Amino acid sequence: MNHFADNAAYDSFNGTDYTPHNFHHYPQRSHWRFGLQPRQGGKRIVGSLCDLPSSESEGLQHTLMRVGPFISNGGYDWWQFAGHDTLRLSRHLEGGRTIGIASHWVVAIDVSSTKPLGYPPMHVHHIHLVPNKPWLRYQWRTPAVSGWRDALRKFTTPGAHPLPTPYAPNYVMEQHGEWDLCDIHTHEDGCFAESLPSGFVNLVDFPLDFEGELNDGRQVHAPDLEWWLEIGVGWTHDTSSRKPLSYAVLIEDHFGIVIGHQHTYENYHWVPSHGEWVNYYTGNMPITGRLVRMKHHVHMNLLHKSFFIAASEGELELTHRPFGPDGIEMASKDIPGAFASQDPTSPIQSALFGNAPTSADTNTWPVNVVDVKRFGVQSP
Repeated sequence: MNHFADNAAYDSFNGTDYTPHNFHHYPQRSHWRFGLQPRQGGKRIVGSLCDLPSSESEGLQHTLMRVGPFISNGGYDWWQFAGHDTLRLSRHLEGGRTIGIASHWVVAIDVSSTKPLGYPPMHVHHIHLVPNKPWLRYQWRTPAVSGWRDALRKFTTPGAHPLPTPYAPNYVMEQHGEWDLCDIHTHEDGCFAESLPSGFVNLVDFPLDFEGELNDGRQVHAPDLEWWLEIGVGWTHDTSSRKPLSYAVLIEDHFGIVIGHQHTYENYHWVPSHGEWVNYYTGNMPITGRLVRMKHHVHMNLLHKSFFIAASEGELELTHRPFGPDGIEMASKDIPGAFASQDPTSPIQSALFGNAPTSADTNTWPVNVVDVKRFGVQSP
């Protein structure tokens, strides 16, 4: 568990390590190793785990974990957490058994009221459950690179990066707290739970790692807010009476990671700050079947809307590539499936999205967190 007081501290890895006994797991070239300092004082961090039957569905179990307490003071700070063997679910896989996961959630619990904290104040930035690996997301070995394009090559080319390999987003489940369906806890101020359609489960026969981040979205120097971090899943051993649901991921490949700047590790889009801007990601569905739900893995506070278009890049007359951190269009070899903006002269694209002009001269960083001039970026 790591804490970064604000966006600038987060970007520079200048944070507090709440679990310094695990510090030795950070590789020598890790920026977390260089930036984190052990926590000094404060309440002891404790945790608890429990299994309980569901009152809503026969055969369904809930497994919950609470960790804390933590104290935050707003300023859009960052609470970063990760761990192996999520909720010790491996206990329920012993003997070659399979479980079906039907729901998952992550939420901050107010210590004083024991009630979930909505958004605001607490923003569940994301939680991911992924197949277990020998390293966690925040334990990447940072490669020696000459620039963001070299980093992209080493992150995406097999054999170009020494083990442990960089993060692979092969999510079993993922959730973003400002827009996901509030289908377990109805709450107008935030969404912190998600369940599959009735009768469906994700089949899992391997341990899961978890990772996530939360932010206290109140004003800077807000009063102390004491809270627990709670993570949970709903699962069952009775998989024969439920339908298995598969995830088919068309992963976007617009990478602009600048080594040493943690904000870029969130894989933000580099776009002009005025006018309408469209990014396209193309690919073929890897499997056939019935589409139960389509989900865009993104934050809705930075996105107006998304479209699912059954057409190729040729049919849409796409030619331009997204910008990289250097303010120059990425090459097709860097991002073979990604395209950006629209051609104002194209009747097809104009009909879809209008013809507002865009300009590279205003290329800047989303929400003004990091000024691109820090990276030596000049307008082309």
